[in-house]
Amino acid sequence: MNNTIRFFKTLRTRQSGAEYLQSLFLYSASPVLKQIKPAVFLSVPYGGKVSKAACARAQTAVRAETALRVKTLYKGNSCERLLLYNAALLSDALNDAEAAALLRRLGYPRRGTAANLAYLAARFSREKCPHEIGLFLGYPPGDVGGFIAHKGADCLLCGAWKVYGNIDYAKRKWTEWAKAREAMASLLLNGVPNRAALAADFLGNR
Repeated sequence: MNNTIRFFKTLRTRQSGAEYLQSLFLYSASPVLKQIKPAVFLSVPYGGKVSKAACARAQTAVRAETALRVKTLYKGNSCERLLLYNAALLSDALNDAEAAALLRRLGYPRRGTAANLAYLAARFSREKCPHEIGLFLGYPPGDVGGFIAHKGADCLLCGAWKVYGNIDYAKRKWTEWAKAREAMASLLLNGVPNRAALAADFLGNR
């Protein structure tokens, strides 16, 4: 994790708010770029060089240089909450039979990814972080359902999510995601990479 530690030490030295956020977006979404996770969730507080305009520029840059899509789930006066995702992987995650059944029980529509994202955004207007977002983030449906049923208590293991089922699977996924972030941190130490650098030095090692 040495590269990750070094990356965060240098992150605040990025010249502009947009460059700072673009670096943070790429680091956070590295498992999505590696196609081992459907999406990541980020809450971006405004302050200092991080403004609404800087956030918008960073989102535009990430869209231009990667295959990531960005969905604004909430935008307020002090922060915005974003979902950075791979469209195909997210569709697969939400179409999983157990995930789809849980979403239907929570009132989600049956009309596809865009409609489900719109419904999730509407949920964010009423709740700070709806628990079913775990399904969008690639968490096992059984664990998301377990978290909701147990109200976050009585889990078997706690890491990227609270585990109520397969501990070995959870540990394996957490390790894969951490490796992707470490690889991206190494690349980001030399500045924000463009599409060609991402393809050669990050995605090429997928």
